[in-house]
Amino acid sequence: MKWLIVLFLAFSNFLAFGNGDPISKTTVVSGIVIDQHSSESLTGVRVSVVGTDIFTFSDRDGNFILDQVPTGNIELSFQLVSFKPEVKNLNTTEVNNSTLLINLIER
Repeated sequence: MKWLIVLFLAFSNFLAFGNGDPISKTTVVSGIVIDQHSSESLTGVRVSVVGTDIFTFSDRDGNFILDQVPTGNIELSFQLVSFKPEVKNLNTTEVNNSTLLINLIER
């Protein structure tokens, strides 16, 4: 009987946290970060999802790609030395397959 209870608990955890659960759905967010004044791309901008450990840095062309971003409403933070930090509210279900354009302002 004990093994039956253990099997039931293991199976119910699989159903609750498996790939079919809407809570575990994620998406990809991508974009480019530029200097608002010069329109030049910015390298090394830290792009992060506020409240998570999900982050990346923009490449030499200002491009960034964030994987495993939770679907729904999120806040994206953009930080680079000598530029004002920027936080953008984003609904990831509305920007599916779109490229974000982020302008940072020099301090």
